[in-house]
Amino acid sequence: MKVPFYFVIALAIVALGNFALLPRPAHVAPAATERPVLPHGATVTRASGAPTQQQGRWGLIGPSSPTRASASLLVPVEGVSRAELVDTWGQARSEGRTHQGIDILAPEMTPVHAVADGRIVRFFESARGGVTIYQFDASERYVFYYAHLNSRARGLAEGSPVRQGDLIGYVGMTGNAPVPHLHFEIERLTDEKHWWEADAVNPFPFLRDGVAPG
Repeated sequence: MKVPFYFVIALAIVALGNFALLPRPAHVAPAATERPVLPHGATVTRASGAPTQQQGRWGLIGPSSPTRASASLLVPVEGVSRAELVDTWGQARSEGRTHQGIDILAPEMTPVHAVADGRIVRFFESARGGVTIYQFDASERYVFYYAHLNSRARGLAEGSPVRQGDLIGYVGMTGNAPVPHLHFEIERLTDEKHWWEADAVNPFPFLRDGVAPG
């Protein structure tokens, strides 16, 4: 299948925009992410910090609902087919980094859906990733990372159980994104189950084939 020329150009803009970023001096605080203008039904929710006794372990009142494991994996961006995906794993980025995910281009505010069953474990905002979501899969062996979101879906919270296909956010260009797109990663968790300590794997073959890692 031939990839549309405009799609290749847009991906090149993403790569060049990231590569051109200069390292931020350690003594300079990261720039705050500008709060976007939200449409009806969307909200940006910041992490609430340490959970209280009333909130429970993951920030919800009461236990999370159980989820089932799924052998399939959805393309997270609505309207994008598997055939349109482009493998951007390993591309050069700023500060000597390499790209550890896949960039999926789409217009700003395109819905983003959970690729598989699981639960939301962390909301995070950073100078690079912008508005992000970390989701554990149902087996809690893998974490899915969604970055550069414009906003998260209304009602979504840390600890929320999600089912495959649930709306979790909207495509944006927060963080260092030069054009609207979703940066998506799959990472293999260690025994400690730390969302911030995991080994990245190339998500492209899993999304292309629709097969969940495992």
